[in-house]
Amino acid sequence: MKNFLTRLSLTAVLLGMVAPAYSASISFKPTGSQIDSDPINDLVVQVGQQFTFTLGIDTTGLANTLQSFTYVVTRDNTEILLDSAALTPAADALFDRTVISDIVTPPFTVGTIELGGGLGLVPNSQLDFGTATYTVQPGLVNDGVFDYKVELISAFDDQGNDITSLFEPASQELEVQSPEPSSILSLLALGALGAGSIFKKKQS
Repeated sequence: MKNFLTRLSLTAVLLGMVAPAYSASISFKPTGSQIDSDPINDLVVQVGQQFTFTLGIDTTGLANTLQSFTYVVTRDNTEILLDSAALTPAADALFDRTVISDIVTPPFTVGTIELGGGLGLVPNSQLDFGTATYTVQPGLVNDGVFDYKVELISAFDDQGNDITSLFEPASQELEVQSPEPSSILSLLALGALGAGSIFKKKQS
């Protein structure tokens, strides 16, 4: 029996190591995917394309209502240019939005935004709180450096506690880039192969 309990305890420890509990976080979507050798997720776009990020906040594991939080958005103006940004209707019912600053340090613009002053978000909830629409610029380049980043820099609950450290991850970043030349060549090759097959069928 003692050996069984020891094995059971060891199993529980190992499970805890490989399956950590979820925690509060800030994020955005689309998240992109890793399509090249650098560690940053990539979003494939074309110059002139317009697309929208949706920002989200997760209060999983918090003990009290999230009363306010401040986050920073960093974007590369040579690759993506902001068209519009707004709270979602759901977030508008819970928070007031205040733009604290929007500082240009070429090629980046760093915007600091606070959400607070409302009902707040109860624990163990997920909320899409904002949208930001961008247009891809002619300076689009694959350089292995992020073009869009969201980072939580402070958070307080309705008891006045600083709960910033409870958010993990507290940031997310993404690189926008044009399709890899190899991908374009592959598509052209597949197109040529398909056209060849159709031509052969018509001849036979």
